[in-house]
Amino acid sequence: MHGTSDPTVAFHHALGFYNALRFNGKSAVLLAYPDEGHGLRQLANRKDLTVRFFEFFNHYLKGEPAPKWMSEGVPFLKKNQTQVDGSGPGEKPSRSRGEIRRELTASSVRSGS
Repeated sequence: MHGTSDPTVAFHHALGFYNALRFNGKSAVLLAYPDEGHGLRQLANRKDLTVRFFEFFNHYLKGEPAPKWMSEGVPFLKKNQTQVDGSGPGEKPSRSRGEIRRELTASSVRSGS
């Protein structure tokens, strides 16, 4: 995860790290958040990152199918048009916001947060 407007660590360093992982045959995901600095300040971006964290770990730790954004990626030109669940405009989301909210709440209760 990296804010593209980070004044502390330039975005090209995140790209370099991501490319080095891929070059060495490692599976890697880079989540870039435009207009964010050295931490996510916009509520929508913080929610997006939280949901993507859960989807990432559910896939790798629980064996759930990879979400569309992980398996197919999100083209840069469509980034602002894609919802957190990977569906685009006019597509039915794979999960409702209520389902995502319940999953996040249940996870925080289980972890004691």
